[in-house]
Amino acid sequence: LNANLPTDPSDNSGLAWGGQGRLWLGPRVGIQVQATVAATSRRVVTPAGLFHSSARVVTATVQGLYNLLPASAAQQLWLSGGPGVINHGGEAYAPYGSPTQLAGVLGVGSVLPLMSRLKANLGVTSLFYSFGLSDRSRTFAQSGFQVDFLLQAGLTLGWH
Repeated sequence: LNANLPTDPSDNSGLAWGGQGRLWLGPRVGIQVQATVAATSRRVVTPAGLFHSSARVVTATVQGLYNLLPASAAQQLWLSGGPGVINHGGEAYAPYGSPTQLAGVLGVGSVLPLMSRLKANLGVTSLFYSFGLSDRSRTFAQSGFQVDFLLQAGLTLGWH
């Protein structure tokens, strides 16, 4: 077993940085692309001593959007869904080839007006995927179904 690997999925929890672009094709239907990266570092105690292990999780999604509020509302509240990819990298995952999985994506988001063109953007995106790490001898180090949540908050600059 690789001591670099997180022992619990929450070991990879951390602040994710990224961006998203959203285009409304009509009053209720739109599309959104999103990319994030989260990096973590932790101390690992082994019989050989103490050392640091780093991990990086990168996500990219394309989501269809459906606005639940009428076009006349100042706010927007939408449901989203689509495909995504998630990559696990860094020292912890290097022995396993920095695996990349396809994911199903579901989310909910909202935009609340602050000023004429400035809006608050809040939401959560969930990535659902099967995760399996095996080394060159096909020995599985970790495997199972995984759900990753991305809580998001930011500012949106609108053009209308």
